[in-house]
Amino acid sequence: MKKTSILFLSLVCFVVGFAQSPRTVLLEHFTQASCGPCATFNPAVENYLNTTTHDMISVKYQASFPGVDPMYTFSKAFVDNRQSYYGVNTVPRSVVDGNIHNGAPISSSSGWNESTIAGRSAVTSPFTITMDYGVRQGFDSIGVTMTIEATQAYTGSFLQAHVVIVEKEISFCQPPGNNGETDFYYVMKRMLPSANGTSIPATWTAGQTEVINLSWMNSSAYNPSQFAVIGFIQENNGKEILQAGIKEDYTSPHSVEAMNLGVSGEQRCSKVLTCEGGSYTPSIEVANLGSTPITSMDIEYGIVGGSPVTFNWTGNIPSAGKEQVVLPPIAALTTLGIENLNTSITNVNGGADELPGNNNKFISAKVENYEATQTLTLELTTDRYGSETTWAMVKSDGTVAYSGGPYQNLTANGTTVQTPVNMVLDPSECYYFEILDSYGDGICCSYGQGSFRVYDDQGFTLAQGGAIGSEFIRAFTTQLSSNIEDVIETSTFNVFPNPVDGAFTNVEFSVIEKSNVSIRVHSLLGDVIYEKNLGSVNSGTQLETLELAGISNGVYMVTLVVDNDVITKKISVLR
Repeated sequence: MKKTSILFLSLVCFVVGFAQSPRTVLLEHFTQASCGPCATFNPAVENYLNTTTHDMISVKYQASFPGVDPMYTFSKAFVDNRQSYYGVNTVPRSVVDGNIHNGAPISSSSGWNESTIAGRSAVTSPFTITMDYGVRQGFDSIGVTMTIEATQAYTGSFLQAHVVIVEKEISFCQPPGNNGETDFYYVMKRMLPSANGTSIPATWTAGQTEVINLSWMNSSAYNPSQFAVIGFIQENNGKEILQAGIKEDYTSPHSVEAMNLGVSGEQRCSKVLTCEGGSYTPSIEVANLGSTPITSMDIEYGIVGGSPVTFNWTGNIPSAGKEQVVLPPIAALTTLGIENLNTSITNVNGGADELPGNNNKFISAKVENYEATQTLTLELTTDRYGSETTWAMVKSDGTVAYSGGPYQNLTANGTTVQTPVNMVLDPSECYYFEILDSYGDGICCSYGQGSFRVYDDQGFTLAQGGAIGSEFIRAFTTQLSSNIEDVIETSTFNVFPNPVDGAFTNVEFSVIEKSNVSIRVHSLLGDVIYEKNLGSVNSGTQLETLELAGISNGVYMVTLVVDNDVITKKISVLR
C-alpha cells in the first residue's frame, strides 16, 4: 500500500510537470533616435539581452518623441497604438511581460534587473508558441504561421495573439536622430494583422491548439535578410503577457540565392573615397537568402573606366547568414582616388543563382578639385519627410566638420534653409559632403520637390541634386576647380516619357567631347537591373532608347556614366 501511494504521487508529479511550459520573457522597449537618455541606457539593455541565460526576447519600438526618427515613420500607427496601450509618455521605457514592470530600463535605479527576469522566468506558462515564416520569391512578401498550444487548462479573458515582424539589426553611417546612436536592434517593422492582434479563445483545455496564418507585403525593410518574427499572447484585462516565441531564420523559396549588399558597412561609413592615389582594398557584404549554404562564388569588381577584376571566393555562408568579403586591392583610376565602385556576384556554387537582379551593386561618387575660399553654404529643400534627411561635411580623417538634420516632417512640399558652413578649407585637405535619405527614395520627387546645393561665396557649386536615392557623396580636394559640367551638359540630360507607361523610354544627353558612355537603370537600393554600354560616343547631342518591358512598376534611377563622371535622374514605371 505504501509502495502504491509512492507510485501514484510520482505519476501525479510527472503529469503536472509535463503540463507546464517554460516561459520566454518578452521585453517591449520604447526608445528613440533623438532621445539623449536612450543613448545612455540602450547599451545596458543590449548587453543584458546578449548575456542573459534566461529565455528572453525583445521588441524595440522607435517612439514618436522627443524628436525625429525615420524608423518611427515606417511603423507610426503600430508604435502609437502600443504607446497608448501602456501609457508611455517618456523614453526610454521598458515593459516586461506586459505588467511585470512598466518603467525605467535596466541600469536605472528604478529599472528592471536580473532579479525581475529571474523571478518571471521561474513562473511557468500555460501555453507554448511556435513561430515560423517564409518569404516569397523576390522577398517582397512574408508569410507567418503562429501555432499556440495549451499545455494545461486555462481560463482568462480577452486574449489577443500578437505577431510582430522585426528587423534584427539596422545600422546607419550617420545618426538618424540627434542622440548619436547609429545601431538599432530588433526594431518593430509591422504588427499583424494590426496592432490590436488576433482574438483567440479565453478558455482552453489541455492539448488545444490554434493556428494563425498571416502575411505582409514588405515595404520598409532596410535589409530583408535581417527579418525575424515574434509572437506573444496577452490578456487585455491586466495586460499580462502569458507567453512569447520567436523565429529568427526564414524558410526560403530559393535553393541558391546570393544577395549583394554592396560595400561593407565599415567601409561604407568610413568612406571608400580618398583624395590620394594608389591602391584601394574594397570589401562587400554578401547575404545568403537561399536554403543551402553558399560555398563558392565569383565576384567581379572594378571602377568605371578601369578593367574589372574577378575574385574566386570560397568559404561557407549559411542560410540566412551574411559575410564580409575582403577583395584584393585594385589601383585607383586617377590620382583623385576611387569613383563609382562596381561589384557583381556570379557563378554562385558553380552556377547561376535564382535572383540575379540583386547581384550587382555600385556606389556612385565624384571626386572634385576645388579652389579654397572662406565660406560654404548648403541650400536644402526637404521633401515632406524631412525626418529622413541628414547631411555632413567630413574631413579625410573622418572628423565631421559640420552636419545637419534630421528635420521635421512637413505637410507642404518642403522648406528651404540656408546653412552657412563658415569653414576655412585647408589647402592640403580632402573633404567630402554627404547627404543621406534613410528611407532610400531620395528627397525628390514623390513626396515633394526636395533638392540641395552646396556653393561657395563666389557662387561656385560644389554639389547639387535632388533624386539622390539613399545616399549622395561628393568628395573634393582644395585645388584647381573642375566640375562635372566640364564633360556632361547636365541641362540636356533628359529621360522621357517619365513616368514610363510602355515598354520603352528615351534618354537624351550631350557630351562636350568624345567620351565612353554607358547607361544604367537601378533600383533605389542600388541593384542594377538594366545596363546599356554605348562605347565611344562623339561630342554633341545623343538619343538612346531603353527597353524596360521586363521591369515592374516602381521608382528607379537612370544613371548616365560619361568617362568617369556620373549624373542620375529618377524615373517612375507606371503601366
